[in-house]
Formats: sequence, C-alpha cells, structure tokens
Amino acid sequence: MAHYTVAGRDFATKAAVTAEANRIRVGTALGERVINEGDLAFIRALLAHHPEGKRMDFDGVTTQMNVGGTTSFRLLYPDGSGDDFSVGKCVSALQPES
Repeated sequence: MAHYTVAGRDFATKAAVTAEANRIRVGTALGERVINEGDLAFIRALLAHHPEGKRMDFDGVTTQMNVGGTTSFRLLYPDGSGDDFSVGKCVSALQPES
C-alpha cells in the first residue's frame, strides 16, 4: 500500500500529513517559534517539496495571522527577513512510496 514519508515518519495519506502540519501550527502560539526539534525537522522536510523552491536557510519558524483570520507558518531568515509558505502546495507535491 502506498504511503508518504516526511522526516522519517510514515503517513497513510496526504490528509494525514496535512493533519500533522496543522497539529504543529495550532500547537504553536501566534508569533511564537516552533521549538520542538521533531516538529522543525517535519517542517523542513515538508518544505523541501514546495514547488517554488523556498529558501532552506531559515533559522526559525513561527505562526502568523493572515487576512481573513487564518493562520500559517512563517519562515525566519538570519538576515531578519521572513517568508510564509503553503503547506497545501508542499503536500500536493508529495509522491507516494510503496
């Protein structure tokens, strides 16, 4: 049966991968950094699948409030800049393993 592997963890479906990203996002207070090393490894591994090739030299991840009241992850870079990214785009690009 096909499955998806992200950061060495197996997920049965893309929905399960999205649920894990949501667990991390919801469990991180707005503006606070994700500090759990396993969660950071998951975000980094998921981000590697982003179709726009997001910068991977970030040194932190926070959550932010978006227009419309939704929340998302924001990557923090050493130069003080930041960038948000779409978990959905990353998950869509995942390829199943058998």
